[in-house]
Amino acid sequence: MKKMLLGIILTLILALTLSMVGCGGSESGNLEGTQQVTLKLGHNSQVNSITDQATKKFAELVKERSHGNMIIDVYPANHLGGNREMAEQTALGAIDIVVVGLASFGYIDDRFNMMQVPFLFRDQEHLHNVLDGELGDVLKESMLKNDIYMLNMKWDRLPRQITSNKPIRTIEDMKGQIIRAGVQPPIEAFKRMGAEPTSVPLNEMYLAVQQGIVDGVELPIDYVYDYSIFEVNDYCNMLNHTYGTLGMGLSRITKDKKLSEDQLGLLEAVADEIQIWHNDQLWAEQQDYENKISAAGMVLVEPENVDAFYQAVANMLPELEKIWPDAIGMGEIIMKY
Repeated sequence: MKKMLLGIILTLILALTLSMVGCGGSESGNLEGTQQVTLKLGHNSQVNSITDQATKKFAELVKERSHGNMIIDVYPANHLGGNREMAEQTALGAIDIVVVGLASFGYIDDRFNMMQVPFLFRDQEHLHNVLDGELGDVLKESMLKNDIYMLNMKWDRLPRQITSNKPIRTIEDMKGQIIRAGVQPPIEAFKRMGAEPTSVPLNEMYLAVQQGIVDGVELPIDYVYDYSIFEVNDYCNMLNHTYGTLGMGLSRITKDKKLSEDQLGLLEAVADEIQIWHNDQLWAEQQDYENKISAAGMVLVEPENVDAFYQAVANMLPELEKIWPDAIGMGEIIMKY
């Protein structure tokens, strides 16, 4: 009788243990029985770039951890539109997730423009400290009011440089240079340095340089290589003028109407996990990209007085804040970090 009673007790304990593992033993335990949802993700990086690989890993992990109930279709290289179009379509719910530079969200919210003003951030750590602080919370809250929920804002980009057919070593060398820029912050800053910046979509910039429509482009060095700009420009001016990150934004409509709290939590957890992989890969390959464009014949030029660029931007901040009134005071806060 005692043996029979002991056997029943052990059986109950085993059943209870298995039940606990099934229900709460993993972050995806509550997702197994959820209804399947398919999400559309768009980004602007080239196919097989580190960012493209990262978004695909993101999609794979989400599918795996949701037991196949969350499918993410990845559309690279602006297949869903330019950066502005993708950001706006995400706010409208036509795109579920967008991964673009933070300044692309500036088309919707002025505050994000200040995050890509050249010569404002000293280095990548400075930028991360700002995003981890109170200002990062303000950016998330303000974007949510504009119908985009920021899943992550710290997928790094390599520092931005300027390509050209003459060296740019000083701020005086900027004068008269027609520089392709993709968003408003560098356009407004470079204009005040005497350059003639203009907006050209990523998929049109190679031809624009080749045909002499612009003298050069401002891009992270991996984009300089991936878009073959070394074929049409002689110099890559290593100004490190912008330290930036990518933002992963989720449509608020998708968040509210398509996803459960568990599904939202899974997206955030995986976005944070892939951030580590993405950033490690990106910085490990920085030197490799420099070597590649050098081997292709491009000359890497170091600035003679980078402090003059930083001072020029500090002086122009009041003018920039007039253009983006919601960003008033942000520049000063950023410089104090």
